[in-house]
Amino acid sequence: MKQLSILAFLSFLSLATFSCSNRDDDTETVVEASIINGGPYIFCIGDGEPNFAVGLTIVSNGNGDDFTWIVTDEANKILEIPKTIPDTEIINFENSGTGNCKLWLLHFNNRPTNLQVDANLFDDLSIEERTGLSNAIDVTRTGVDVNTNTCPTL
Repeated sequence: MKQLSILAFLSFLSLATFSCSNRDDDTETVVEASIINGGPYIFCIGDGEPNFAVGLTIVSNGNGDDFTWIVTDEANKILEIPKTIPDTEIINFENSGTGNCKLWLLHFNNRPTNLQVDANLFDDLSIEERTGLSNAIDVTRTGVDVNTNTCPTL
C-alpha cells in the first residue's frame, strides 16, 4: 500500500511538473504603434536640387519584435521600405516625380507576408499585420512651372 501511495505521489508530481513546464511563457509581445514627427515636407521636383526628408524623429516608441519604415504614394501603394531613419533620410524625392507621399513606421511581431514594394499598405496587409502602424508624415512633391522655370510658392 505504501508503494502505491509513493507511486501515486510520483505520478502527481510528474503531471504537475509537466503541466508547469508547458505553460505558455512565450507570450507574444503586444504590438503598439509609434508616434513619429517630421515635416510636413514640401519639395519642388525638377529643379535639380536634392530633396531629402531629414529630421524624422520618433516621439513615442512603439513596440513589437521588429520594425521598418514605409514610404507610400497617396493611394498607399508601397514605394520603398527603408529599415532605419538614416535609410529613410537618404531617399532623394527629386527623382520620384510629382504627387504626394507618406512616411510611416510599422512595428510587427512577424514580418507581414505582403510587405513589399508595390503592395498596398491597407489592401494587401491585414489589420493584424499592420497593428503597429504609426501616424503618417506627408511629403508633397510639386513640379517646376514650365512657363517661368521656377518653383511655385508653397
